[in-house]
Amino acid sequence: MIDELRSSGYRNAIAELTGLDLSNQILGMRFYRYNPGHGTYPHHDHPANTLVHMFYFCEKWDSRWGGCFRILKEENPDSGFLDIPPLFDISVAFVRSDNSWHMVPHIAPDVTQIRYALKACFYKPQE
Repeated sequence: MIDELRSSGYRNAIAELTGLDLSNQILGMRFYRYNPGHGTYPHHDHPANTLVHMFYFCEKWDSRWGGCFRILKEENPDSGFLDIPPLFDISVAFVRSDNSWHMVPHIAPDVTQIRYALKACFYKPQE
């Protein structure tokens, strides 16, 4: 998977999908593990980021557990627009902006499943 994400085919496909010129962007990747009780608060990504693509690796997930990727209308955590479960056949790509608010509601403490995700992020080289 990492080799595929590093390929020009992936870069070209995601550039075509978003209409962005990613030719001079750096691609970074980070793997995340969320245990019970883990989550994030409302945020938008760092201004150097151009595009984020999240991949998930859970075979099953119940949204009542928390831990979904929540797209927000604004910074308020109660302004949820859409909850996306972290299932292996789902990915989320978004163009970063000052209004691209999102979060991961904390996973219930009694959940026994671990939430795994890979973040592929295109960002501008420092000048």
